[in-house]
Amino acid sequence: MTTAHPPRHVRAAPRGVARSLVARMLTVTAAVAAAVAVGVAASGGTYAFLTASRSTGGGTIAAGTATLSVTTPLALPTTALYPGAKVAAAAVVKNTGDVPLVVRAAGLTRTSSSTAFSQALVIRVGVVSSTAACTTAATPSWSGTFAAATTSDLPLTLAKQGSGVLCVIAELATTAPDAAKGLAATTFTVNIDGRQP
Repeated sequence: MTTAHPPRHVRAAPRGVARSLVARMLTVTAAVAAAVAVGVAASGGTYAFLTASRSTGGGTIAAGTATLSVTTPLALPTTALYPGAKVAAAAVVKNTGDVPLVVRAAGLTRTSSSTAFSQALVIRVGVVSSTAACTTAATPSWSGTFAAATTSDLPLTLAKQGSGVLCVIAELATTAPDAAKGLAATTFTVNIDGRQP
């Protein structure tokens, strides 16, 4: 058996309601589009409107020179040493390059034969304010022997064309053996170099 349903009537929404609904949908769509645009702008990246570029002019880079010279050579007294005795002499060093340099004691080079006397020598280097201030009482900041002399910074940084005074102290160790007596003098070089700070 078939039941007949009464016809249903669909009424059109009044014109004012339809317009209001369309206006609301457009407003929501515009708000979503604006949110997407803000989200994209805030997310970073490169976009077409940021592709403008410029090239800079050419530059010049020049290498500096690091040169250290001894303007007043070291001349230790030739006084005969006994255990515990010391002699001192000054040497003036100058930065003749065009970059600042930290002065370093870079070891010892013996230029005579190894003897019991040379093996008992202790060489110390300090920084003093003038050549007159270089005495055996000066405070050294580096010491070494011919058996062990490591490279170490001295408390002296020279500006370009700047000078400083080093005080070299040679001492015969108090533990020097009897075999060190009466031997020939030892000649040596104190190696000084510089590094950029």
